[in-house]
Amino acid sequence: MTTPRTGSKARILIKARNAYFAKRCPRAIELDELRPCEPLEPTAPDRARMEAGVTFEDRIFETLAQVNGALRVDSEANSTAQITQTKEAMDKGAPVILAGYLPLDSGAKRVGKPDVLVRRGQRRSRAGNWAYLAVDVKHHQVLADDAADGDRICELGDPRFEAATQPDGRSVRWRWRDLCQLAHYHRILAVLGYATDQDRWGGIIGSEELLAWYDLGEPCWEPPLREGAIGDGAVSTLELYEAEFDFRMKVYRTVLHHQNDPSVPLLADAMVIEDCGGCDWREPCFEEMTERCELTLLPALNAKKRASYRTQGVANIGALASLDPATALLLDDGVELADLLVLADDVEPGTELGTLIPRRQVQLANLAGAGITTVGDLARIDRRTTSCGTHGFGKLTPMIDVARAWLGADAVYLKRGVTEINVPRGDIEVDIDLECDGGATYLWGMLVTDRTTGSRFCGSYEPFVSWNPDPDQATADAFERLWKCLRSIRSEARRNARTVRVYCYNKGTEQSHLRKGSALLGRYGREVDALIKSNWVRLRESDGRDPTAASSTRRYIGKVDSRQVPPRSR
Repeated sequence: MTTPRTGSKARILIKARNAYFAKRCPRAIELDELRPCEPLEPTAPDRARMEAGVTFEDRIFETLAQVNGALRVDSEANSTAQITQTKEAMDKGAPVILAGYLPLDSGAKRVGKPDVLVRRGQRRSRAGNWAYLAVDVKHHQVLADDAADGDRICELGDPRFEAATQPDGRSVRWRWRDLCQLAHYHRILAVLGYATDQDRWGGIIGSEELLAWYDLGEPCWEPPLREGAIGDGAVSTLELYEAEFDFRMKVYRTVLHHQNDPSVPLLADAMVIEDCGGCDWREPCFEEMTERCELTLLPALNAKKRASYRTQGVANIGALASLDPATALLLDDGVELADLLVLADDVEPGTELGTLIPRRQVQLANLAGAGITTVGDLARIDRRTTSCGTHGFGKLTPMIDVARAWLGADAVYLKRGVTEINVPRGDIEVDIDLECDGGATYLWGMLVTDRTTGSRFCGSYEPFVSWNPDPDQATADAFERLWKCLRSIRSEARRNARTVRVYCYNKGTEQSHLRKGSALLGRYGREVDALIKSNWVRLRESDGRDPTAASSTRRYIGKVDSRQVPPRSR
């Protein structure tokens, strides 16, 4: 990455970055250069998903190749030849260019390989260039079932922007990760003279095998959380992309300087984000986050809430756990403590609070319930906790409890206010969960435990997955595999006079998806209803409350009180 030192300085080589760079985790960008260990290899499901994506892309390319005048760049050629072929095709005005390789944007250090380039318009610009719109192929849905005005889609037989029409009763799905890549390609095209401000559109071909168009200049995203990154108010895809790309280039340049001079501080913080599960650096990153008690390790604590906590000096889980639950409870009950503390300033300690806030009877009752009735009693209010509770954190007490559970030595805790949990048990216990996206329930997971031992299902986990691009077919396929296995388990249990219990967390999610799967398949409906009525256990409602547990790995965090929940016998 660097040349040998010359005197006291080292030359830094800045490599051009591709379309994935602006959406890559900043900490992962640092680890790409630091390489504290070997990155993880893709898992078997990851590889299967990637292979399915390549197969889908090949099928789309075959379809688009039938468009009159379409040209495909030779992906087997070297990069210089691919760039030359792409530029020649654009200069020629090819209506569709497949597998393109754009020339380098040397100023911004951008490179790009859009799946498809679609010519816009029938005339060259004044500079003599044709205008092109970038299109990417994605193996997921791009259309939603709700209607929206102004959306545009094309059939693949005629992918011209001018041929786009309003989707009938549907709308396009806006995914930042997709559109970020389109913005990257658009910026390169603009620098090269093949796009203008009027050509700020890009397209995604999804699993429906339709082309959805997106206005990359439409303000539709929240600005970055970094102070001074863009400003307030909604920003466009292009604006957000520029901010994210520039920040990551700063992170990248800094880590290169850090390698030459370790006194140069790194810029990125490791935090839990959506991409963590598939990141090749997740192991060292989670070790780092666990060591410093990173806030986003807690459930429902995202980057936005993290930023809010940190502005109040709550930098990690330990700081959150140190806040005062008694003060937080009052804040969560709607007591305006910050205002009350201002009113009570310089007032005699023996003064009744009712004289300061006579119209706030509910608040006075909550304060009295906590033993606070006079100005002097307000000394028990923790001002740091009060400050946190006035900055839009939502309910503060549960988060303090979760933080304390995360730090605690025990594996499982009862939620505040819960004294006992009654969970019906079975000889055979089946835990199920699901994953869905874009209308497809494509994955069911099942963990089976035989408490009497001796069954071939003892302690086994079984996944039931379908990668069928049709969401209804994927839902039906995955459900059928799950249900056949459940039938087998229940049949064996009946033969051996054993009871079966099926456990889920939430009331409606798993049930509705089971019924949806059976309806699409056209069978097993009565069996599903019978199971739900007789052998179904909803853990969230086992005691009428919401008990959740903290695992020993501290990856899945629970809620705390003074009592420990005995773990289920496994």
